[in-house]
Amino acid sequence: MLLCGLEQLSLLAVIRLVERSYGTFLCREIQVRTGRRIIYPSVYKSLKRLEEKGYVVGETLAHGAPRGPNPRRPFALTGLGRRVLHASLAATDAMRDGLNGLDHPAAARERLQ
Repeated sequence: MLLCGLEQLSLLAVIRLVERSYGTFLCREIQVRTGRRIIYPSVYKSLKRLEEKGYVVGETLAHGAPRGPNPRRPFALTGLGRRVLHASLAATDAMRDGLNGLDHPAAARERLQ
């Protein structure tokens, strides 16, 4: 199973942010690290798809008053999500392998040694 670009970026952001893996923070993390302008609804739709597939779990916090109709939900990567992310990244690396200027940095270093 391969992930679309935003799904892959969302899973990487979930891993990176751990306890602060709320939709808003995930969106900001993706924007800062990629330099891409990401609209919040697209990240929330991606998280919903990932949750439906079993790649992430979102928990409603018991403490604190939720804002608005939807309480803040931190997301965590599941074991299945980690395996799918690994396979998706490996597929991307395999496609880049041997393309001048697009090689994975580790592969490029190996060829120089």
